[in-house]
Amino acid sequence: LQFFKKIINIKKGEAKMVLTFFFFSFFTVAMGMVAKTARDAYFLSRFEKSILPLMFLAVAVVIAPTLTYYTKLTNKFSPRKLFIITCSIFAGSFILIQPLISGFFIPIAYIWVEIVVGIMLIQFWTFASSSLEPQQAKRLFGIIGGGGSFSVMLIGMNLKPFVNAFGTDELLFVAAGFLIIAFVFGILSIQYFNKIPVKKGAAKKASKKKKRKKDPFIIGIGTIVALSAIVTVLVDYQFKMIASSTFPNEADLVAFFGSFYSIAGAASIIMQFFITGPLLSRFGILIGLLILPFFLIAGSAALLFIPVLMSASFAKFSDQTFKFTINNSSVELLWLPVPPNIRKYIKPQIGGTVKAIAEGLSGLLVFFLVKIIELQFLSIIALGSIVVWLFTSIRVKANYVKQLQIAISKRQIDFEDLNVDVQDAAMVKTIEKTLSSKDEIQQLFALEIIEGLPLSSWKNSLERLFKEGSVDVRKRILSMAWDEEFILSNEDIITTMKKDDDVAIEAIMVAGRRKLTEILPDLEPLLSADSLETRAAAAAAILLLEAGQTDKAESVLIEMLDNDDESTQATALNRLVYNNSILPQEKL
Repeated sequence: LQFFKKIINIKKGEAKMVLTFFFFSFFTVAMGMVAKTARDAYFLSRFEKSILPLMFLAVAVVIAPTLTYYTKLTNKFSPRKLFIITCSIFAGSFILIQPLISGFFIPIAYIWVEIVVGIMLIQFWTFASSSLEPQQAKRLFGIIGGGGSFSVMLIGMNLKPFVNAFGTDELLFVAAGFLIIAFVFGILSIQYFNKIPVKKGAAKKASKKKKRKKDPFIIGIGTIVALSAIVTVLVDYQFKMIASSTFPNEADLVAFFGSFYSIAGAASIIMQFFITGPLLSRFGILIGLLILPFFLIAGSAALLFIPVLMSASFAKFSDQTFKFTINNSSVELLWLPVPPNIRKYIKPQIGGTVKAIAEGLSGLLVFFLVKIIELQFLSIIALGSIVVWLFTSIRVKANYVKQLQIAISKRQIDFEDLNVDVQDAAMVKTIEKTLSSKDEIQQLFALEIIEGLPLSSWKNSLERLFKEGSVDVRKRILSMAWDEEFILSNEDIITTMKKDDDVAIEAIMVAGRRKLTEILPDLEPLLSADSLETRAAAAAAILLLEAGQTDKAESVLIEMLDNDDESTQATALNRLVYNNSILPQEKL
């Protein structure tokens, strides 16, 4: 039970929000899976499948400017309005395109589906990022994103009975239906948007910094991303061509794709929730980087010597299962030592531009190669790319440890824009050493860089520092672990709030956020305290508890806000960050 609770780490008051985003993810991915399965089946069964490699190139060419234009639209329209517009266009287009699926409409639909799925996923993650604080995001993104993995599994296993009953000419209608349901949950999720943007100024400041020359470490990361994209295109092409030859009937092909993605989705759930984190923590980032290429070597070698569906499925399964779990987490960790200002500029280029160029060129290469060689011999190129990928990963890992040590010594680490909630062994050890330092500045920096990550790896150090550390260190731990009861128990919080020091005021706020109603008898007398800080914290905590003398607490804070003294106003404002009734966005 404790292990399950650790995985599904949802705190009090978060369940409704998490459920909303879980289903938003579920139906968004369901839409994408059905639409992509349909477009693949239509193209392979009804069009000239020999030009499939050119579709990889076309997608790479079209998707970049489309997403650039979408980004411009985000500056012109509110998130709600843009979401309504895009969902209306996308759902309507699926309904209109379905009866026209023949001839040149098929390649158009192929590219259009990629655009729709890409933008819908961007909107989902944008909404999620806008609704969660950094601490929540690292803890909940895995659970929320798990909705997509469950969707792939459940929808995939039901595609076969669906096409047996209704055929394949209804699939885009189904995708439109899933999109409409995703739209409903997307609209519901807007209510959870943060009223106050997190660290907006810092991001602007970072973006103004000068570009720096790429170093070998960053080039190594880019090489890994490019090579993995090349291998993905080769494996995907071989898989689809062999599958279409094995299942010439369109309904059978859709059923096979559904079953395959269902199994891959179930494996991804197991990898993400039960294997990725423990594996990286115990064995380190190198194992995380090498697992995918090693399995792809096995799959590509099997395809080279035994070019049958089983071999192609194994290679595709490896790519589908490991790429979006342990490999993605490992690559995200590689970005950790890169200075934030450089990372913000270079990371999107490598993950977007470099990856798209690699995919496009791979598609073009495949188009010409299959005219002169057999399909199975594409595995030779894949194997060559994987060998370079392996050696690059080993070299990058060696640089990673050095870069990590340098980054911590220069205080350049920032997790905020990284989509990762796991740690590798080298990172845990390095940060543990910094937390154990006698230097308060080093301790505070270590606390800063692990904020928002799962804190279990540093539990003992955090407990020790909360008891023995300086006031600033204890405040920082309270701020980052306020909802982590396995690190700071409720008894710890109550004991701390009864002490007469600066940390007690922060503990009062944490008690309110944790809904510890048993502290009301201790809080209510503090509404008349001489200290403005104590009075404001007690009032804000009582309002968070929604019990006791709430009217008096509200009047205390309103009186402070109406005071002519700016410091008094600031004290009240500081304690109303989590209160939307007294201090709505409009009043700000």
